[in-house]
Amino acid sequence: MLVERMNEGALTVAADGTVLYCNRRFAELTETPLEQVVGRSLLSYVPAGRRDTIEQLLQEAVHRPLQREVTLLRSGRTPLPAMVWAGPFDVGHGPAVLVTVTDLTARLHTEDLAAAERFARSLLEQATEAIIVCDTTGRISHLSRAAELLSGDAAAGHPFNDVFPLNLMPPDQEALLQVVTGLAPQGRQPAPLQGVEVAIGRPSLADRHFLLSAGPLTDSAGNPMGCTVTLTDITERMRAEFGFQVSVAGSTADCLKDAPIVTAVTFARKPFIEGCMLARGAHFNAVGAIVPERSEFAQDVFPRCDRIVVDSVEGVRKLSREFIDYFGSGNSSWDSVTPLSAIIADGKGRPDGADLTLFKAMGMGLSDLAMGAEIIARARTAGIGQVLPKRVRAQPRLGAA
Repeated sequence: MLVERMNEGALTVAADGTVLYCNRRFAELTETPLEQVVGRSLLSYVPAGRRDTIEQLLQEAVHRPLQREVTLLRSGRTPLPAMVWAGPFDVGHGPAVLVTVTDLTARLHTEDLAAAERFARSLLEQATEAIIVCDTTGRISHLSRAAELLSGDAAAGHPFNDVFPLNLMPPDQEALLQVVTGLAPQGRQPAPLQGVEVAIGRPSLADRHFLLSAGPLTDSAGNPMGCTVTLTDITERMRAEFGFQVSVAGSTADCLKDAPIVTAVTFARKPFIEGCMLARGAHFNAVGAIVPERSEFAQDVFPRCDRIVVDSVEGVRKLSREFIDYFGSGNSSWDSVTPLSAIIADGKGRPDGADLTLFKAMGMGLSDLAMGAEIIARARTAGIGQVLPKRVRAQPRLGAA
């Protein structure tokens, strides 16, 4: 009864390897029906290339106890890491060996996790970029040295958003939240973020600029384990690229405050510019969000506008979510929308004392063509560029069948 209750597999094996007895636990470990184990060779539970280890173990165990770490087989296929102890056993009609088998799967898994943890820590310690690893609750579990310097305090165990308050546009905020929390619409895996310009909302980092990349972490079965976030400092690169100081605002409202000209070129899916954010007398260029699924500015921008200009009235009526929602399908309400061509033809500028003017660009092939013609004209005047030979129609040359 005691042998049957053991957590280890127990067997009595003849000197030639034939199993004389086994308990239920060994049958469970090897995933073999109990009645099929007795009379079978113990060697059949060992991969073909490693059977000499068990043969030697049984030969020596007739005389003295010993143990070996070996690999057995579950169902004849799946590896089973095990510690096998064997010692002499008298069955009354010849030498035999008592064998116990301990499953090492859990121990080796723990060792593998520990090794992976050491490897991950080594990578983080040597990384020059700020790398943050979060668990499935959005709390920080690991940081690189560069990330620790940015966090300014002990960050492990704290929510990512508390330690790194990032200034992001609304669509990117939502995407990052999905990555950090692992929650995406309709149960889908969150999409990774790549190369998003961000700032960290902390006074000590007000003049620093970063590129953010973030993606989910999953195990081999695809189950979520958390996420990784990388922050690459691009401050010096931006200074060299633009040739002037670039400041980071704490919010969209702070960014737009008192700005005489505002230009938005984004892929925003939800409005992030409100009428109250735009200064009196400002001009607003809305260049992004050119499909109905996207929108950059709120409806309260329109009532403030003394002039609303578009490059294509037909384009905004069909594709601009902001204009479709505000003007609807009625024809009379569109009278206040002026095409850019009419403004140029009339030669009239901005109205005196205008509170706000708006230009919505959808993009037109004619504009692209005009720009291309102007570039070619200037290149010819400056004597730069390379003239390509004109294409000529040629007869097709068919190879032999």
